[in-house]
Amino acid sequence: MATTSPPSDPFFALTQGPDAQIDLVRCALFIARDAYPELDVELYVGRLEAMAAQLRERGAGRPGLERLQLLNRYLYEEQGFRGSPQEHYYDPRNSYLNEVLERRLGIPITLALVYLALGRALGLDLEGVNFPGHFLVRCALPEEDLFIDPFVEGRLLQSQDLEELLCRVNRGQPMPLEERFLQAASPRQMLARMLRNLKQIHIRQRRFAQAIRAGEQILWLQPSEAEDYRDLGYLYYQVRDSRRSLEALEEYLRRTGEPEDGDEVKSLIQDLASRLGSLN
Repeated sequence: MATTSPPSDPFFALTQGPDAQIDLVRCALFIARDAYPELDVELYVGRLEAMAAQLRERGAGRPGLERLQLLNRYLYEEQGFRGSPQEHYYDPRNSYLNEVLERRLGIPITLALVYLALGRALGLDLEGVNFPGHFLVRCALPEEDLFIDPFVEGRLLQSQDLEELLCRVNRGQPMPLEERFLQAASPRQMLARMLRNLKQIHIRQRRFAQAIRAGEQILWLQPSEAEDYRDLGYLYYQVRDSRRSLEALEEYLRRTGEPEDGDEVKSLIQDLASRLGSLN
């Protein structure tokens, strides 16, 4: 199944090089431009660059921990960024970087993106962390690595805090705090996580064309993830695109062999093949 896009697609073009060359801010803004076709990407890039310039000037010569404290004061106290209230958590605006910059509201991963952009401008060694259910940031200092919750005003998390957070996102069931939960997230992983959030929001709102767009973008980023082919196949089925649904589901089975949901997928494939055969 082809996962490429026309070269004119800016998001596709920006995400096909090495991870180190992926511009997270611009990529996130091009994701937002699907919802806001007139969005001026460079305008919002400039806003973040202006904020970064202020921070660089104020943080010059300070040790790492002081620069981290400066970043938290600037972002949450002076600029007023904060985590979205729970009742509006799934508002799609929380996933679009332009809206996050305008409204000063976001979810963990979009606030983390702002945090990373400004913190790196300050010279801090920051990485995103693909923690289950709640994206975090890690700051490497000479003394130790610190884990930061960008959703809760840059709160520093100790091991006990991480265990409690893991339990909370696991619906109150304790889980071992495994090392893999604390690994740095690549730019592709961050963008794919943003898109998965948006895909689920669109599905809840039965906006299947928008969900398909997000699903296709995920595959441009991570073409080896089998479950993404399955999910896209079901979305194509929702909009009656039988041929692409069949291709995606067959690709899922090729990549997984005998998955737990294999019988269900095979049944749908047979139905799609029969439907397409009747059209020939």
